[in-house]
Amino acid sequence: MASSRNTIWTVVFAVIIVLMAAEIALLINENRDLKASLDELTAMFEPLAADQRLPALSGEDVNGMPFSLRYSIESPTTVVLWFSPSCDACEGNLDFWNSLCNRYASENLRFIALCAGTADEARTFANAHAMPYPVVAVTDSRLLDAYRGHVLPQTVVVSPDGMVLQAWPGTLEPDAQNEIIRAVERIRTGSPVVQ
Repeated sequence: MASSRNTIWTVVFAVIIVLMAAEIALLINENRDLKASLDELTAMFEPLAADQRLPALSGEDVNGMPFSLRYSIESPTTVVLWFSPSCDACEGNLDFWNSLCNRYASENLRFIALCAGTADEARTFANAHAMPYPVVAVTDSRLLDAYRGHVLPQTVVVSPDGMVLQAWPGTLEPDAQNEIIRAVERIRTGSPVVQ
């Protein structure tokens, strides 16, 4: 009797151990999948980095005018200004962005604002703030991801061939503003932009 009771308990414990091992294996696999998903999500919220290549984009600006942002050796260097109408930090960069454009826009330096919002929101915001550069609402999720439109605000200098030279995420403090001014000064004078 005692022997059969020991056998039953041995079987019960063996089944429990097998079930626990299976549960641990499933949890390890689920943890690996969750980590991969989190890594993808985290990457989406990283700002643009030097040496990332950006795709062309085209469509209409907020005034209904055809717009095309293409990159080639013959293109000017581009300053991309990312904002959202609901972003207070974005609004904090506007005075600097507008003065930068008014001072430095030229044949070899173009400015464009990309809005992470609807065309109506972008139009209302651009008109309210007298933005002196084309404003384009980006709603294509692939372009939002490629241009890191989830990191707002963001100021990005892009080479003529579409390579990110430098990027400044967030509110632009005086040091960052001075770095941007030095970068566009070098572009204006034909000097290379130092990364």
